[in-house]
Amino acid sequence: MFLLALLLLAQPADTTRLPERGQAAADSSHRDIIYFGGKRVIFLNKTEEVVLLDSAWVRYQDMSVFSDSIHYDVKKHVLTAHKDVLFNAGSENITGKLLLYDVDSRKGMMRTAYTAVENGFFRADQVWLVRERVMDARKASYTTCDHDPPHYVFYGPRVKLLMDDVAIAEPMLFKVGSVPLLAAPFWMVPVASKRRSGLLPFKVGNSSTEGLYSKNLTYYWVINDYSDMTFYGDVMTKMGLQGRVEGVCIVNPYADVRLNGSYIREWTTHRQRYSMVADASSQRFLFGSEFNGTADIMSDQSYVPDYSEEQIDWLKPDLFSYGQITRDLKRVGSVSVIAQQKTEFTKHQRWADLPSVRLSLSQRPLFAGWGLSPSASFLHHTQAWLDSANARNTAEQRDIEGRASLGLSGPAYTLGPLGVATLSEQMGLTEARSFYHDSLKDSLTRQRRVTNSAGANMDQRFLGTFGLTEGISLTQSDDLRDPRPVDVHYTGSISSRVTLFRVYSVEALGMHGLMHKVDPSAGLSYVPRVDSGPLFGRPHFLDPSAARVNLGLNNTFQAKVDTLRTKRDLGSVNFSSAYDLLTKRLSPLLGTASTQALQSTNLSLTIDASAGLDLETLRLRKDWSVNTSFSWSRLGTDTVTKLERGFRLSLNHAFGADSLNMLKGTAAFALAGWKLDLTGFGYNFARNQLTDYGILVTRDLHCWEAVGKLQKLGKKWSYDFELRIKKLPDLKLGKSTFGSLLPKIGE
Repeated sequence: MFLLALLLLAQPADTTRLPERGQAAADSSHRDIIYFGGKRVIFLNKTEEVVLLDSAWVRYQDMSVFSDSIHYDVKKHVLTAHKDVLFNAGSENITGKLLLYDVDSRKGMMRTAYTAVENGFFRADQVWLVRERVMDARKASYTTCDHDPPHYVFYGPRVKLLMDDVAIAEPMLFKVGSVPLLAAPFWMVPVASKRRSGLLPFKVGNSSTEGLYSKNLTYYWVINDYSDMTFYGDVMTKMGLQGRVEGVCIVNPYADVRLNGSYIREWTTHRQRYSMVADASSQRFLFGSEFNGTADIMSDQSYVPDYSEEQIDWLKPDLFSYGQITRDLKRVGSVSVIAQQKTEFTKHQRWADLPSVRLSLSQRPLFAGWGLSPSASFLHHTQAWLDSANARNTAEQRDIEGRASLGLSGPAYTLGPLGVATLSEQMGLTEARSFYHDSLKDSLTRQRRVTNSAGANMDQRFLGTFGLTEGISLTQSDDLRDPRPVDVHYTGSISSRVTLFRVYSVEALGMHGLMHKVDPSAGLSYVPRVDSGPLFGRPHFLDPSAARVNLGLNNTFQAKVDTLRTKRDLGSVNFSSAYDLLTKRLSPLLGTASTQALQSTNLSLTIDASAGLDLETLRLRKDWSVNTSFSWSRLGTDTVTKLERGFRLSLNHAFGADSLNMLKGTAAFALAGWKLDLTGFGYNFARNQLTDYGILVTRDLHCWEAVGKLQKLGKKWSYDFELRIKKLPDLKLGKSTFGSLLPKIGE
């Protein structure tokens, strides 16, 4: 190839003026070097033109052009390229048949232009390079399909393309093949790798309850790098206009906010119906505090299911909202203010804590390792019983309560062979008022309760395997407004435990050694009878009100597997029982077993079993069960066809007493562009009937995919189907498009 690099357009100023003393000389006006080449180069000296033929190229700054032939006008600084043209400017690569380009203004025009954008391709009869990364196009189309010709396009006679941002068409036609299906006066198609604002595809249809509708009229608004909002509009000729909004703002550690809400005023019933769910948190809230909160608000229980399309939504059982502000008081402690409310539709109840305040002070050192831990709290609690018809209060209870407590704890004392001892004390004062409001009475109750709890524990360890723990406790409670004596309880306990190991040299089933660990344990809990009396009551230590011996035996198994001798847990077998010293009866022997029989990348098998044996009658209890979980996956993507192939199977079998024999699972099978998903199925062997199930069939159609779904929940079942673009899944045609024209079998 003949290569030539010349310095062109280096034109000094007509006059040169020397700088005065102390001034720097101004640079002479000049142009950067233009490099060019080709197999044949023709210079036209009179007209100051250069013609490059056969494998021609020109490079100027970050712009380069490759073509069959290139003509360059030195005076006008205009470049013309013919036939197969490749224009490159920075990250922009455009191919076409003809290019006119002004080197000075960096503007130009290309005919039959083609360029790849994020996740798609852009074509146009004419493209005008308005400025860097901005183009105006005539008779342009955008698609994510790499087939020639493409299976679908977004077509616009006038389009502005902002590279790595958005394509704005006015008007817009959506074509499948050469057939136009949808039209809009204007549209914005995101063509960016990052989040960009723009309109998203919507859908139209017909429903017997909603009438003709247009749903998901959507605008996606990227506010900044940390937040965005999506606005939805649904137009229904029978029900009205429904607005919905979703928002996210994440600026850690200052704020993490997520919002989802909707509202409609129905034309038929004139009811105002709404729903809002919002979550917010901040590690740096007002005055250095932390905030966590959730708002869950809904006009009525059936609002969301009434307007749900994609799946069957059950009635929401309750609503729960709360907010908590916590402020660290540095060396003093912390304070928390909590407000919360819950509505339980099934119980027709609503309760609220407005507000609840907790103050926890840091432990204050006293002497010799002893310390005080003060705390205080305030609670304003309301409980309301609702009318099931209109959710109005029919009765209400209000409680106001203040609490203060003081904890006293000591260090761990080492007592030689007696082990380690710890002591603790907790005192509290509660002042409460309760108000009752209903249609019959208004009354007031008061309470002033003093509580005290003291405890001592000792722990011994022998030879690293055997351990003993002893503990005694005293609890006292007295309502100062009640003439009854102090309520006193004493409790004593002792427990022992042993840990034993044994390693077996097993070289079988992929194991290289097996370890068995056994932990037998025994304990005694004792509660003496106490007569009401003065501060400590009158305990009868030899007359128990409760006495119980607890027994346990835990076994775990671990093996070394594979060539790296990796440790792997194989399972456990545990037993427990108790003997009541008062009734002289032995409680049932309870046993649980768990094993991970298979553990590999593709295979997994876990078995869990539990049972109880009545030791007096030697009969098995009726609550035994065996649960088996199995998974097997050979599902992957073919590197050549880029299609999924293989299978995935997940099964769970529950077998037990009371005719429990239930199989549940999911499965997926993929081959040659087809994929079958059993999204959830169950079979009751005791009743010989199929329970809930869901079937999803997906067909790969190059840039499209067809999806059919059948779902059964209880006695209801539903079906759905749609045709959607893989890289633009919001654009789809399906059941919702045709609405009431299709049968509603099983609903």
